[in-house]
Amino acid sequence: MSEHIKYTDDWQMNDTVRMYRDFGPCIMEATISDELYHILWSNALKLREQKRPETDHRKFLAGNIAEEYAYVNQFSIEEYKRVENELIWFAREYSYLAESQYGFKKPHDIKEYTDIKLAKPLWVNFQKKHEWNPPHTHTGALSCVIYLKAPYDINMENGVNESNKHSNTPTAGKIQLSYGQSLPYSSNSVLHTPKEKKILMFPAWLEHQVFPFQSDVERVSVSCNFIGSFKMEEGE
Repeated sequence: MSEHIKYTDDWQMNDTVRMYRDFGPCIMEATISDELYHILWSNALKLREQKRPETDHRKFLAGNIAEEYAYVNQFSIEEYKRVENELIWFAREYSYLAESQYGFKKPHDIKEYTDIKLAKPLWVNFQKKHEWNPPHTHTGALSCVIYLKAPYDINMENGVNESNKHSNTPTAGKIQLSYGQSLPYSSNSVLHTPKEKKILMFPAWLEHQVFPFQSDVERVSVSCNFIGSFKMEEGE
């Protein structure tokens, strides 16, 4: 990215944040800024083109996906500062809303919202037809997924394809977040349809998976984790 580009702080006025609780934990959905989208997308394409060995992130991930790259030594200083600032803002907003709206406690390593830090590296998944991400969790306190590309063709499968349209749970290309047991009068999962420029934030321990699709397109997403930096003193 050109060094002369200057980034604004307009995203701090983000009014797209939506917090919902369809089961135990809270899920936050919002829209990222155009600037963040451009940084993540342009560098994702560079990662794919360069294919540096140190960016191959597959052995660290559960995904049955051929192309998963870590943003290792990829961003310029200015770009990383922009990425870090906006993503940490979203993570702190999640923590604040979970506490203020639902009375949820923060983990022991997050005493103040400023204790929330972005863990390195971020990574990008180029998911193609028949690929999937099995049930898994992440490390850290919070995790997020950002959608850079979510083709309409995939969503159409859920209403058109013979294998999906008669199902009571069409899932092509969707992410499912699961918590607890499946019991009467209770829901233990939520399905989410990806949309470009949307971010989902949730506890890192929350199990989730991504279903395969059949269309000859790509679903591109970026994920990362957040950690707490607060250290308890002996005796606390």
